[in-house]
Formats: sequence, C-alpha cells, structure tokens
Amino acid sequence: MKEHNPENPILHESINGTPMPTPSQSKPSKKRDHDAMMAFQGEASASRSFQIPKPVLERDFQMSVQLNPRISVGPGIWGQRNWISYVSGHWNGRWGKGTVV
Repeated sequence: MKEHNPENPILHESINGTPMPTPSQSKPSKKRDHDAMMAFQGEASASRSFQIPKPVLERDFQMSVQLNPRISVGPGIWGQRNWISYVSGHWNGRWGKGTVV
C-alpha cells in the first residue's frame, strides 16, 4: 500500500479543513534540507566505492570471403565507384557460424 504524502495540498486540506500555506508563507526547515543533503551525499559516496570494470576488446565476429577482381563502374559524387563481387566464404561468431553464398 502506498504511503500518503503529508505535503500533498489536497490531502492537507481534507485533513485540516484549511488550504495548505503557500511556499512564501512557510519557511523551509533547515534541518530537513540538511538531512536530505546528507542522505544524497551518502548515496553518492557509496556509489563511488564501486569499481567500473575496465573495457576489454574481444573478437566476436569474423568473416573470410574470396573476392573477384574489382570492376570499375565510374565516377560518383563521392569519387570513383567500384563493384566488388565474391565467390564464397564463411563466417563465425559467438552466436553462430555459416557459409557466405
């Protein structure tokens, strides 16, 4: 079950019969602010104690393909364009392996 929020203006008015004072009428509690700040800093300092693992580069996928000679198809807007076809090949990775057709 969800706890009620004592700072909810609708709940305050239904319980007390008077509207909740506006922020300009009530002063914030310095102790409450200090406690909130200390709780926040406590969480932050606890998170600093956990080490982030060092990234490691692992080969996950590899492919080997027999290529045909390059065929020039002419200039394009990004320079010379070439067509490269292949004969066959194979691939493998952690999640599977197969033949390039």
